Amino acid sequence: MVALGLFLVVTTAVLPQVIAGIKATSTARDVTQAKGVAQAQVEKMRNLPFYVGRAAGDYIDVLDTYYRNTVAPTTSPVCSSAPAAFPKVAWTGYVAAGSAARCGYEPAGAFYRKVVNPIVAPGLGAFAMVVDTQFLTSDSTPAPVTPRTTYDSQVAGRDIPPAMQVAITVTVHYDTKRGDRYTSVYSQVDRVRPVSPLIVSEAKVTALRLSSMVDDTTTLTSDVGVVNLAGELFTGSRVSAFANAGVASTSLGAQATAASTNAVAPPDASAGTVPAVASRLDGTCDLVCFGGSQTVGTSALASDGLPRAGTATAPVQSGFPQGTSSNGVSFSNTTSPVSGLRLAPNQPMVSLDSSLTDKSRVSGCAFGGSSDPAVLRSTGYLNATKGAGATVDACATSQSSTIKLFPTDFAPGGVVRISIEQARVQCTVTTSSTVVPTAAATFRATVQWMTPSGYSTPLVVTETTGAASGLESIPLTTVVRDGLRLSDYISSWRSLGSADVVRTASGRDAEAALRGIVSIDTVPTRSSGTGSGETSVISLQAGALSCKAGDYR
Repeated sequence: MVALGLFLVVTTAVLPQVIAGIKATSTARDVTQAKGVAQAQVEKMRNLPFYVGRAAGDYIDVLDTYYRNTVAPTTSPVCSSAPAAFPKVAWTGYVAAGSAARCGYEPAGAFYRKVVNPIVAPGLGAFAMVVDTQFLTSDSTPAPVTPRTTYDSQVAGRDIPPAMQVAITVTVHYDTKRGDRYTSVYSQVDRVRPVSPLIVSEAKVTALRLSSMVDDTTTLTSDVGVVNLAGELFTGSRVSAFANAGVASTSLGAQATAASTNAVAPPDASAGTVPAVASRLDGTCDLVCFGGSQTVGTSALASDGLPRAGTATAPVQSGFPQGTSSNGVSFSNTTSPVSGLRLAPNQPMVSLDSSLTDKSRVSGCAFGGSSDPAVLRSTGYLNATKGAGATVDACATSQSSTIKLFPTDFAPGGVVRISIEQARVQCTVTTSSTVVPTAAATFRATVQWMTPSGYSTPLVVTETTGAASGLESIPLTTVVRDGLRLSDYISSWRSLGSADVVRTASGRDAEAALRGIVSIDTVPTRSSGTGSGETSVISLQAGALSCKAGDYR
């Protein structure tokens, strides 16, 4: 009896401590589990892309779920510690800055509340979770950013986030038997660019490139018919589109520019037809002149989340239309040429024949039969689609009328005449049941030169022409007129051969390139002045095109 009495006395004294210990252990377990759930949620959000354009789909990036729009909750929160006070799913929505409809564990400033109830965590008990996400500035001390009232992650053009960093407050609620208990975890997530893009597309073309020296120290360069398009998709699309009918510059800073447009997305940007009047490098046409030029349809589009520029039926264009002045382009590197070459006075050493304007129309990266007059024209477009049969497509084309090199008294149309009748490159990656990359590169160009009996039969070069049948097969010892030979005008020339054409299609990549269909280096043209005159060589390259396409989605 004495022992039993002592046991009861001791038990009465110790039992509250045992019960308190059991409760503390249970509470510690609940807190640990709740923190684990909260931390797992933070890591889940970190592993999601920060922002992916709308066209890629719903619930792809972190904003699709956790900062969806600026629509207020259908039910205001009831922040209470009473039993069974778990947050309700209807509390989900946008909380404006200054709004009192927030709980004590939620941040100041505007944020989006996402409520998950219940949390599915087998063996861990019952939980509910509130995820508060707010945009932050990138300052050393970040501050909340209020989005536009029209912000909506599901509407193209309105889905661009106002900041590239967010703060996350994850609050996990547990144990409603003793009132609403919760624990919170705070973190920040910054937009991080993936190492590799999801889409790459590129189309480049320069119809004519000229370079020389105007004296022994000053360089002169000119690019004509330029289209440069680039698009990529990382977590969002970026596109740049540049079109320039012509630009000339010297190393001393002088510059002349024909029609030019530039567009960068996002946001979407586009321009119609942009014309330009004649432009002169030095106030005269002694060196470089551009006639009336234009760019057409320059656009950079990313609003649907996919990089695009121009279209197959209305590509980005640059060039010189029918009726242009100054022969479209004229180029010289000296006002005192070698007299023995019998060069025509007051005539540029390189120019376009503006009377030859009938060219095939470009549509869908192919040349049709209908007439589309232009003295010189470059085009390009980028396209990307999603879903079944998704494609990434890039195209560039070029055409020119006759390029006249070295007009003389006996050959006013030029000792050498070059025409890029048509040139195109196209890179495509199509994804359906399998990934199929394709690369195409085709061209047709003609070259003529003066002979004692008139112009030679045109030498036709295409992508199938072998090296033995190209320009290098024509001896420069060929007589032009009155004892003059091609070597008196041309130092070297070559045309692109079949072995030089780049076509690569493998895996998820396609690439094609024509690195100068016709290339010519002239002899020195300067007759007098300082130096030996060797620096007055003119380098000409006609028809440089390239494209790339890659789809890694």
